[in-house]
Amino acid sequence: QRVEDWLANDPSAEDALMAAESEMVLVSADNEAIRPRADTFKRFSESLEKEATPRASPVSRLSAFLAKTFAIPAPLILATAAAALVLTVVAVQNIGGRTPGDIQVAGTGESANAPFLLITFAPTASLADITRLLQDNSGQIASGPISGSTFKVAFSVETVADYDLLSKKLATSPFVEKLIAGKKPDAP
Repeated sequence: QRVEDWLANDPSAEDALMAAESEMVLVSADNEAIRPRADTFKRFSESLEKEATPRASPVSRLSAFLAKTFAIPAPLILATAAAALVLTVVAVQNIGGRTPGDIQVAGTGESANAPFLLITFAPTASLADITRLLQDNSGQIASGPISGSTFKVAFSVETVADYDLLSKKLATSPFVEKLIAGKKPDAP
């Protein structure tokens, strides 16, 4: 009723209504033109499936390439490559002219049966301090740390008197926190 009254009373109303109807026809035609094809969803799903499939890792691609190229099973090729890598690393580490005598294990050789003291070094002692203390007193770490921070330190002393004198001297050192008597030299 209101639209009919508007059309009857306003001369430009009919033109406005025609323009709106024309615009609606154009929009509908445009919407129909861009409507997706019937197989669009199927094509999208196939494309997505291609992208989502897992890709082969570089190792498996290398294995496949080598297997095709040399006609050798891939696991054998990979095992051979790993062995070659290990041998190369070992060879590189041994370059430099080291001989088996260059490597020493604490607690073997001369220091194994030498007179020793069990020493806990002061926490404030630096490595340089400890090294100097051992060098000044002809000592060498034979093993350790034992039970925390205690070391078995071998000394080059010939007599029990020298051993006792050395023990007293080291006990007063600011670099020694605790000293326990160990093996004394054999009495002549």
